Amino acid sequence: MSHGVSPLELTKAFTVFSNNGSYTIPREITQVKDKNGNSLYEWKRSTEPVWEKETNTNLRTMLNKVVTDGTGRKANIEGEYIGGKTGTTNRTHDLSFVGYNDRYTTGVWIGQDKPASFNHLQSSTPHLTLWSEVVSNLP
Repeated sequence: MSHGVSPLELTKAFTVFSNNGSYTIPREITQVKDKNGNSLYEWKRSTEPVWEKETNTNLRTMLNKVVTDGTGRKANIEGEYIGGKTGTTNRTHDLSFVGYNDRYTTGVWIGQDKPASFNHLQSSTPHLTLWSEVVSNLP
């Protein structure tokens, strides 16, 4: 961990919370079909338990509080269960949010190749607005 965790690694880790405490390797393509709809190839789902059910439930409750009562309120989507975690780096060089509902886990990172402060943007919470917009428009 000398270089931290990438937004992709963190987002993949958060899939556990909406998957009953089990980790499944995320796949962009889950199946390949021919023009008639016949399956040519399908990834075998490999799931590994990470948390006990009670632990996962407690973590989901805490992560839901982030969007209902905490720093992630602007990511909350009315009428949906949402859990997530906001993040920044020292001197606010990055803004991030990783969140999930019962279907999708999505991460947003706002930063620059050459670190510079985002203090001027932090109060407008662009990372939360972007996350909410993306998730609200998923099928």
